Amino acid sequence: MSIVGLNSLKVFNGMENPRAFEKVYGFGLRSAELLLSQLALQSFDALVNATRPTSVLEIGCGTAIALLEVASRIGRLLPAARVCSAGITLVSYGGMMVQAKGRSLPSAAEARRAGVQAVFEAGVLEPETVEALERRLQIAHQPNAAPPVIIDHDYDNGLPFPANSFGLVFEQVALKWNERHNSSALARDIAAAANMSAAANMSQPGQAAARANTVQSLAERSRRAELLGDVPVEEYLRFLLDEVHRVLRTVDGSAILSLLNVGHREWRASPMLEPQLPSPVHDAGTLPAAAVAAWLAARRRANVVPLELVVGRVTWSGRDGCFGGACNATCPTNEPATSSRSTCTLGLAYATKERFMLHVRNLADAPSCTQAARRLPLVQALMAAVPGAWQPEARTASHSIVATLQNLNRSIPGVDPYVSGVRRWWREPLPCHFPASPAWRSRVDAPCGVEGAQRMVWSHLHVYKASL
Repeated sequence: MSIVGLNSLKVFNGMENPRAFEKVYGFGLRSAELLLSQLALQSFDALVNATRPTSVLEIGCGTAIALLEVASRIGRLLPAARVCSAGITLVSYGGMMVQAKGRSLPSAAEARRAGVQAVFEAGVLEPETVEALERRLQIAHQPNAAPPVIIDHDYDNGLPFPANSFGLVFEQVALKWNERHNSSALARDIAAAANMSAAANMSQPGQAAARANTVQSLAERSRRAELLGDVPVEEYLRFLLDEVHRVLRTVDGSAILSLLNVGHREWRASPMLEPQLPSPVHDAGTLPAAAVAAWLAARRRANVVPLELVVGRVTWSGRDGCFGGACNATCPTNEPATSSRSTCTLGLAYATKERFMLHVRNLADAPSCTQAARRLPLVQALMAAVPGAWQPEARTASHSIVATLQNLNRSIPGVDPYVSGVRRWWREPLPCHFPASPAWRSRVDAPCGVEGAQRMVWSHLHVYKASL
């Protein structure tokens, strides 16, 4: 479920220790830097200077610490630009979970003074909140960076923005799903939420509406689960990745997604060496074990195990972006017309010592997608560190890899569904795709049932194959 974890939150009454919130919600720029600085391929500042992302989205923004820091940093690097930022979180659920632990909600004034407005209140961050975060985190105020807009939204229903809306999308281990979403589990969530609401209504009736909205949201999930059946993590992830790509700017839009904490996991192999590999965690593959072990050891010394680097053409249809100079999260009444687009896109999946991550970047396609990718400093650095060659991947090879990944049946949740979901994303389009409504159909030939439903399709896939 797309909820914020509150188990370790120690303070609510009076906000006497606002730093406790940072341990749960705020990671600054650490996740964003993992992709670019720990890889020693490209700095975050270099990415900003190259792509000029004046509109930013964080999925699962918590207190909006990282969102504010990213927006301020971009504002410093691009002083002539107007920088707009938005964060998605599930405000109603967060507030309900606070109350479920027997703690009262802070007043709006208390939350703003403590810099935790985003946990409890949607909308534009008030100047008091921004000042509190800037003061505590020593963030230099940038007048050209507008205050972040917080949106109370469940990303399982898609991202509530038109296409081509953001220059940068990032996420810091906010995509927390169980192995399967099913009606029985959701029914238990609804019952628990209803019990929490009933107990809290007696002491704090003023919060009844927020709790009712949360129960209604969970009930909607249950109806969807009953209609569509169990849905693997790979399906939810591919839908969310579709959504991320849809809202990215067509040229130079980029995403930095920290998908999962994997701990100090020992990777046994890499699909970059062997594309047909079912699981880099559980399967050693067919290559010489000693050579693979040496290759992995070298990669670990560099703090990264590259899993797959691809470039291809993504074709989709959608509305033009409307999130821009006004620095708000609403679209004009007269929405732009729907259009079809075809974009060159680079995808890099890799693991650090602690996380599984994904970097996505849209490219100008002159003279070709592959040549555009090869010109990127990040790709040049990776190719220098990891010898190999670009190879076109035939449709038959893609279908074979998808079949292998589909047959991967891991009963214990872990990194496998996420790695498999990413690898399937650029080889196997979902049957249908549309935001802010049920996205799942158990049968490939089932109708989408919604006007304007779209499929996002990768083609002309080229894969970087490393050599031992």
